[in-house]
Amino acid sequence: MNKNRIFKKVSFAIIVFALVVGCVVLYQTKTYNNGVLEIYASQQDQYIKLVLDQINLKKDTSGSGQEMIRDILGSIDGSEKEYWTLSKEDSLLFVKDVTESDRYRGLSTASYYVSESGRSFLNSLEKNKVKHRFISQSGKKYIASGVFFEVNGHEYKICLLTNEKYIINNNEFMQAQIIILIGVVLLVLMLLVVSMIMAGNIDKKQSQIDKLNEQIQNKNLSIEKIESELSMLSEYDVKNTVFKEKIIDRFMEKLENKNITSVRFETVVFSDAGAYDIFLKNSQWMLDKKTLKFEIDSVKEKNAVMLVFIGHSANEVKNIMQMIIGVNDKCLTPCEWRKSDKKLKEYCNDYLNKIIEQIG
Repeated sequence: MNKNRIFKKVSFAIIVFALVVGCVVLYQTKTYNNGVLEIYASQQDQYIKLVLDQINLKKDTSGSGQEMIRDILGSIDGSEKEYWTLSKEDSLLFVKDVTESDRYRGLSTASYYVSESGRSFLNSLEKNKVKHRFISQSGKKYIASGVFFEVNGHEYKICLLTNEKYIINNNEFMQAQIIILIGVVLLVLMLLVVSMIMAGNIDKKQSQIDKLNEQIQNKNLSIEKIESELSMLSEYDVKNTVFKEKIIDRFMEKLENKNITSVRFETVVFSDAGAYDIFLKNSQWMLDKKTLKFEIDSVKEKNAVMLVFIGHSANEVKNIMQMIIGVNDKCLTPCEWRKSDKKLKEYCNDYLNKIIEQIG
């Protein structure tokens, strides 16, 4: 199993989800800001319309149109977030902001509206038709509302510029939305962190489960080997049976397939049939199921048995042989096969051939 695969998938999904949420939040915030600014711009247009209506009412009764306009604009409170401009033809007549500054008087409108968006807006104004546009001026963004009108045959342009940042910053509903949004983002982040922690724990548990399964499989294999070995040894009643020489190869193949590491071979030649019978009786009590007995049929005139000790040490075999053979019985040269030697079947056949030669 690929380690941490759940954690990686969850982490990838979380990153994608966070990016999507971030994009949606940015888009919705921008859309909302634009909506707020557009609403404010419409209200600002109405403000310009009211001023224009006042000018139209007084232009026929007032002597100097320019002074009349200045008086009207002068009665309007200025603030740091917005200011008014009045221009005649291409000359700037009046700028009203919080500082009540007239330092722009006499300058051209191009000298004040230095940005391309500002000049474009000023040139786009239509007679007695209030309009607005979002412009940049001196590195700041403004909502500009304005109108072009005539008084006493002279063309005037009046504009109201409001700094966008004050609208956004002073919008209480927007602030409430931001607070709610921050709360939602924090909740989402908490959810994501908890999801990542849970994914990590799941991966950790899965890794432990995989290790346990591997251990169980290894134990099952070991149990199968043991059961197979026991099954092979119990296939015959080895304590009471002397097998024929012709099936030696079969047993050797099975032993080698069962990962046996050592086998010791002993051969006994009995003095007569009576000694052979005594050996069989003794072997029933003194030999365990890991000792096989094979009658050497190649020498029919003599009673000879090859003993195969599986996993016994040399001392164990020596002690057993002293107890089960008679005084007149003859033990031939023993030998021991190790896993690192040649194949067990081949080794046994070589040993058996040597024994037959010795007996003969």
